Amino acid sequence: MRSSLREPPAAFALHELLLTIAIVAVLLGMLVPALYKAHEAANRVRCANNLRQIGQACLSFEKSYHFFPTSIKDTGPQRSWTVQILPWLGRGDLARQYDYHKNWCDPANAAVISQQIPLLYCPASPSGPRTASGVASLKTNDASGDRVVLKYPFEEAACSDYAVIHQVKDIAKSYGFADAYGPGMLMVDLFPRTSDITDGLSNTLMINESAGRPDEWMGRQMTRRDVKTGDAVWASRDNDFSFRGFTFDEESQRYTNKASGPCAVNCSNIEGAYSFHRGGSQAVFGDGAVRFIGQGVSTRLFARLVTRDGGEEVNLADY
Repeated sequence: MRSSLREPPAAFALHELLLTIAIVAVLLGMLVPALYKAHEAANRVRCANNLRQIGQACLSFEKSYHFFPTSIKDTGPQRSWTVQILPWLGRGDLARQYDYHKNWCDPANAAVISQQIPLLYCPASPSGPRTASGVASLKTNDASGDRVVLKYPFEEAACSDYAVIHQVKDIAKSYGFADAYGPGMLMVDLFPRTSDITDGLSNTLMINESAGRPDEWMGRQMTRRDVKTGDAVWASRDNDFSFRGFTFDEESQRYTNKASGPCAVNCSNIEGAYSFHRGGSQAVFGDGAVRFIGQGVSTRLFARLVTRDGGEEVNLADY
């Protein structure tokens, strides 16, 4: 007579359980790097799209006025390149609220410069949208014509991961790290026309990544917080820098650009082209094209991309 009781299912043998765990571990080991690479690629695409829109805003500015914006406005009320292109970034509301008769850090503009503009942040930047507080030192002339420094405290001003390199410093050439020195595409207090970019729009950098500010990053390590806070703010007249090239100082274990050096990309985000993308950083060129520049690029080649009328030859395949 057949028993009505069903036999209990056979249990996993120990070796079968271990085999299952090993297979799952292998699959996870394959999946996690793939997910990381996909996330990294997505961030790079989104960052490139940000730069593309910023570049198009500059080109739209040029189409309207027949010249490009300055890197910063230094004479008269001082402000950044970003302030100049707000309407073409889709932030006409901020442009209407901004008092163009006052400096960027004047209390009259405090509410505007505290506004976050998502387009100005690279999604790979680990800090995300952030603010900076500090004291801005603005050099100007008083009523008698004497040079004076005005101090403006500012608080909770929104930052940016993108900046302008407005020139190659002469020290880079004198140290042998650049073929030529001179102005970049966007220059202090100068509104360049297309005809001024004699090296060609497609060969000249316009806006670069300089991500993670105001925290200082050296190589791939965050070394100090809240460094040169005025440089990080999207409205600041200090959201640009000169290119010199960095040298790694063995004694201090830090990069320095006090003189000049062979490191051009991802050395430091304090007055340097810097990103959190693997292997390099992105920039939008004068023609609106976004290109990836490898961190192994030489200072000499990078300087060629910065100068707008250096007359140097540039091969796109070299970077």
